[in-house]
Amino acid sequence: MGWKPKKRHFSSLAETSSKLLDPILRKKTGLSLELMTNWPLLVGEDIADSTMPLKIIWARRASIDDPFKPATLVVGCEAYAAMILTHETNEVLQRINAFFGFVAINRIKIEQHMIEKEEVVRSGPLPVDDNDRKRIDELTCRIESDALRNSLKDLGLSIFAQKHSVRDKKFNN
Repeated sequence: MGWKPKKRHFSSLAETSSKLLDPILRKKTGLSLELMTNWPLLVGEDIADSTMPLKIIWARRASIDDPFKPATLVVGCEAYAAMILTHETNEVLQRINAFFGFVAINRIKIEQHMIEKEEVVRSGPLPVDDNDRKRIDELTCRIESDALRNSLKDLGLSIFAQKHSVRDKKFNN
């Protein structure tokens, strides 16, 4: 019955940061990271792009014997999305309460905010040299289906372009 050391393992940054941020987020705003990460699934992608849950206002109870009262969810919303969210409030409430597993929220309060989302920067196609193009043409020339041949060419070009961009980064650093 000796003491055994705890097995150590590497954990991802997301796991570590969620363990640190979740208690702080719960204390300051009443929200959980699960609600924040699942927000697009709960309200839909079109609404989630222009809205964000800000905080949950829980009703205060004078004593432990007081009955539970559902909370109010404060949602930051851009002007044009407020009308859409207003019309879909009942459906959103049902989804959020199903997410929690009980009637936790009974009201949504909308506040106007500028919502800044990260934009995915997409660059144009990466350059591929002529030798790689010739090689791809040789490998796909016997494929009868035009659609399949073109798809495989595009795939090959993207693989070679990515391969060359990674190699160039290694040599430039």
